[in-house]
Amino acid sequence: MPIEELILNAIQGNIVYLLLAVLFVVLVLKAVRIVSQSEQHVIERFGRLHSVLGPGINMIIPFLDRVAHKISILERQLPTASQDAITRDNVLVQIDTSVFYRITEPEKTVYRIRDVDSAISTTVAGIVRAEIGKMDLDEVQANRTA
Repeated sequence: MPIEELILNAIQGNIVYLLLAVLFVVLVLKAVRIVSQSEQHVIERFGRLHSVLGPGINMIIPFLDRVAHKISILERQLPTASQDAITRDNVLVQIDTSVFYRITEPEKTVYRIRDVDSAISTTVAGIVRAEIGKMDLDEVQANRTA
C-alpha cells in the first residue's frame, strides 16, 4: 500500500476529530484577549455593556462578546486654555489653565459623555470662573500656582 493511501485513509477516518481540533483552536484564539497595561477594553454582549477588561489575559465568549472600545488609561493633558474671569473686587483677569486627567471608569466615559475633552474643558472653565469670583485680585495673585 503506498504512503499516499495510508495518509488519505488516516485523514478520512479522523476528519471529524481534525475539524473539532481546528474549531477548538479557533474558539480559544477568539476567546483570549490580551489587554495592555495602559488600556482597558469595554466589552459588549448583544450590543449592551457587559464588562470592562483590565490589563492582562482575559477571556470572553466568542461570537457573543465583542471589544467595543479600547480606552487608554494613561494620564492625558488638555491644551492650555486662556480664559477671562472677574474677581470679587470686579477686576478682569486672564487665567491660563492646564488640565491633566486620567480615565478611571471607561464604561461611563464611553456611554455617558460624547466628547470627554470638551466636557472637561467646559467644567474646568466654569469652576475656575466661580473660584476666581470668590477671591480678590490680591488673593488670585498670591495663589498663582495653586
